[in-house]
Amino acid sequence: TGALTEVGTFESVGSTWSSSVTVDPTGRFVYLASSGTHDIATFSIDAATGALTAVGSAVTTGTSPISVTVDPAGRFAYVANQTSNDVSTYSIDPATGALTEVGTAVAAGTSPKSVTVDANGRFAYVANGGSDNVTTFSIDASTGALTAVGSAVAAGTGPTGATMMSRARFAYVANNGSMGSGGSITTFGIDLATGTLSEVGSAVAAAGSPSSVTVHPSGRFAYVTDDSVFTVTSFGIDLTTGALTQVGTAAATGWSPLSVTVDPSGRFAYVANSTSDDVSTYSINPATGALTEVGSAVAAGTGPMSVTVNTTGRFAYVVNGVDASVTTFSIDSATGALTEVGTAVSTGINPQSITIDPSGRFAYVANRGANNVSQFSIGTDGSLTAMSTATVAAGNNPYSVTVDPIGRFAYVANRGTNNVSQFTIGTDGSLTAMSPATVAAGNGPQSVTVDATGSFAYVANMNSNHVSTFSIDPATGALTAVGSAVAAGSAPTSIAVTR
Repeated sequence: TGALTEVGTFESVGSTWSSSVTVDPTGRFVYLASSGTHDIATFSIDAATGALTAVGSAVTTGTSPISVTVDPAGRFAYVANQTSNDVSTYSIDPATGALTEVGTAVAAGTSPKSVTVDANGRFAYVANGGSDNVTTFSIDASTGALTAVGSAVAAGTGPTGATMMSRARFAYVANNGSMGSGGSITTFGIDLATGTLSEVGSAVAAAGSPSSVTVHPSGRFAYVTDDSVFTVTSFGIDLTTGALTQVGTAAATGWSPLSVTVDPSGRFAYVANSTSDDVSTYSINPATGALTEVGSAVAAGTGPMSVTVNTTGRFAYVVNGVDASVTTFSIDSATGALTEVGTAVSTGINPQSITIDPSGRFAYVANRGANNVSQFSIGTDGSLTAMSTATVAAGNNPYSVTVDPIGRFAYVANRGTNNVSQFTIGTDGSLTAMSPATVAAGNGPQSVTVDATGSFAYVANMNSNHVSTFSIDPATGALTAVGSAVAAGSAPTSIAVTR
């Protein structure tokens, strides 16, 4: 029902005029701006109960802080100081959430009321209630420092807040077998009104056979695994055109990497290596997107096919295709290193893909050999428990499963029956087939994803070398084909969409 139930007692902050509260994107920390004491208090969040615990002492801001926000990667916090007419910047300790001021506060307009950061983490906007305008700042990718961009633009009278909309603009497809012996990555622009795709520029050639593509949460970088030369390649994304530019040299992986994912904070990347039976960990350079391996690869089950990270960034899950299991790892918040938690849980035969719902409470696994989807609830310790109905039927050879951004609908790409299964998600996380249960896709649908707004779904069809587009009914979740499928490269195996 969405009804609220108070947890525990009020948390004392030792201040009057507490004016703004925000939660960081990983869901681990809370920041409270108190205009009465001119400071920001930090709290850690108990993952099981939601209860708050103070972290260190409050940090000093400008005069009368009235708004605090955190960038999408969870690396920096920004505070609008209403009386001193400026904005303070802080770096965030990834382990404790503690704040450290970056430089000195920068001037805004008169009586700034609110600050917000764009989805790519490149710009901050401040609504100035006293001067009736909005100030724009660019954000230094390494330090988080703000630099004013142009002049303030007029707004209405007394603006008090601003927000950024998140819209998908580009889609990327990893083509496993185009360009002769090598593969490629195709870039598409997305029409924000209709969801239709249009190829942007020429495909980017790969040295081997790209198997998986993912996009950094900031939308600034893309990562592609190659299962024939055993590498993961970093690309910078032109935020205007969507064009890809390789960053440095490709990083070595284990044998036959089939899946790559980035944690929600954008600080770490993980690669599932299907033949060496392990997972590689990389730290991500925040300025360039380049990868640096963290320690040695850690053992998973036999034949890891897919890896994903939960919404809090605390746990990673690896699907093992040969021994039909999911391995759970805890993530070191400072280094990104993985440590196996508990024992692996069983899935259906030959699982290929795993996804976590946006709330972080449920996991779904597409089982290619069993023609079904395993359903799990997720404990506060990251552990997986099979639901009372352990599996639901899908089509033949389901390869990929995804959930919409709100967590109301799930979709499964069935390579054997050339269609997509569509499900509603109950409040207990269980899947129920829609009517009709499937919609036709191309030949050999291998990968399915949903855009950031939940308006459109995209399916990479491996055997017909194209991508199908579907609109999503906002009430029912039902898919409707949009236009004709658009050509990709040869054997498209993976598709990812930017925010």
